[in-house]
Amino acid sequence: MKKFIVIILLGMGILSLGFSSHAQEFEPYLNIYWVLGDVDSAVANGHNIYLENATAKDTIASQRFAINAGMLSTLEVGRSYDVFTTFYDGPNPYHIGPTPVPISGKGYEEVSTTLLAGIGEIPQVADLGIRRVADTAGSNVEVMWRAGGTSVNIYRLVTSDASSVYTVDPVAWTLLGAQTTDNYVPPDDLVGRDFKQSYYKILLTEFSFPAAMLQVNMSTSETVGKYNVAINGDPGRISFTIISAPFVQRYRDWPQVIGNQLVYNDVPGDADQLLKWTGLGWGGTMYLSSAGWVESSSGSGFNQTLGEGTVVRVPALSGRATKDISVVGKVLGQEYVASAAENFGSNIGLNLWTLISPPYPKIHDWGSTGLNVAAGSHASDVPGDADQMLSWTGSGWGGQMYLSSTGWAEIQTSPSSYFIFQPGLGFAYRRSGTPGAGVDWRLRL
Repeated sequence: MKKFIVIILLGMGILSLGFSSHAQEFEPYLNIYWVLGDVDSAVANGHNIYLENATAKDTIASQRFAINAGMLSTLEVGRSYDVFTTFYDGPNPYHIGPTPVPISGKGYEEVSTTLLAGIGEIPQVADLGIRRVADTAGSNVEVMWRAGGTSVNIYRLVTSDASSVYTVDPVAWTLLGAQTTDNYVPPDDLVGRDFKQSYYKILLTEFSFPAAMLQVNMSTSETVGKYNVAINGDPGRISFTIISAPFVQRYRDWPQVIGNQLVYNDVPGDADQLLKWTGLGWGGTMYLSSAGWVESSSGSGFNQTLGEGTVVRVPALSGRATKDISVVGKVLGQEYVASAAENFGSNIGLNLWTLISPPYPKIHDWGSTGLNVAAGSHASDVPGDADQMLSWTGSGWGGQMYLSSTGWAEIQTSPSSYFIFQPGLGFAYRRSGTPGAGVDWRLRL
């Protein structure tokens, strides 16, 4: 059984096992933490071997390797990191690992590996993220990652059907090019403009072929995206929009999620506002001032939670009109949302209103029963006695459905678009029945 011997050399002989970085900040990593070892077959010679992701790697030569684990964004005592190879050798692929290397802090680690059949694990870029460079309409969006100078292929999917972001068919994704720098600023995908929905994958170039490898890579790699949301505005009346963010966010408060894309004014009533609904009433109000977001009424925070919506209020002032803002973030992985046990839900109080929203970018038809209340839902063939779903148009409720004994049914005739559960927007769920404890709802992919 072969052994990997780990030698720790940190700086000038100083031991340190707890370095970390924020996901979208890039700093030089000067720590050295060698993972050395042998492999048991010459078949592996000339192929890269990785520790955890694409940033820490070495090329196997004479069945030996040396990986600098200090290139990882975090290295923690008590955690295991996988050593693995991925290579495709004609019709008979072979790989090593993934084999866990526990970091004990004792100064060395030992691990054995076995040559296995198949494509194996595919290394990914580290710290994939996306941000608005600025909040002004027409500003750039930037996609960021860390690949240690390794060439990557940049893929983009532009769609009006949010669910297609989950496709693993490479034909659906456009290859924009290859590069070795760790960021990409698309010139044709700007804040509040251009594509309503755009998604990006960053794949190591060497694992973008052959076709079998690329398809596996597409299915396991992370995705980030930009989603434009229309904020209602009208100089003749106060406008409201129930919005949502169908992405995992780095920051959990709404002022960070939407930034300063709305209209500011130091008079609270003349500024665009955020309103937080608790199910019992408005839990807080913030307005956008010249100095940023200010809380104008007390309440229980403005945390952005997947599966919940919030409200934007635009005052009736000259020049106010409907405008698009861009929400960016990481797409919740299909392997996560496909598991019923892991689906996001929120508490729906009985006989109360709750603002809910899709927690990932996929469109659902209300009538398809994609929206399921886990327990305690109240069905009735009398609309006023049943649970209801309502769609807001900016000036009123554009669509209403109720939970009948045979499923969701329309209360009023409205355009079919009002009955589509769309990412980026929020919807109201009205619970009927005796007031009491709430129940959870689940939306399955």
